[in-house]
Amino acid sequence: MEALTSTKGKRREEPSMMGGDLFISSYQIPPTEEITIEQFQDWAMNRIRVLKEIDNAKVSGIVGKQYQDRIDSVVRQYLSLKSEEDVQRDIISHFVLRLAFCKP
Repeated sequence: MEALTSTKGKRREEPSMMGGDLFISSYQIPPTEEITIEQFQDWAMNRIRVLKEIDNAKVSGIVGKQYQDRIDSVVRQYLSLKSEEDVQRDIISHFVLRLAFCKP
């Protein structure tokens, strides 16, 4: 199994709180942990599922409590942040998508 390593020696940032138990990833410093290619792919896909659901809800015109309930549900399913490991997954998936969608 291959492992990916990010930049070493940088301080890890914690996610910022967004009401209730949800967080918004606004990380500036890349993570330093090693992960497998499978983890890289799985975590990125889970984050994309959440972002896609947010986009679908907005396009469908869903607002208010219905919108919040829908997003909360998908976040709990794919980006649960109940443990330190979950937060690390969130941080890493944030940077995976930054790499995937960056423009030269």
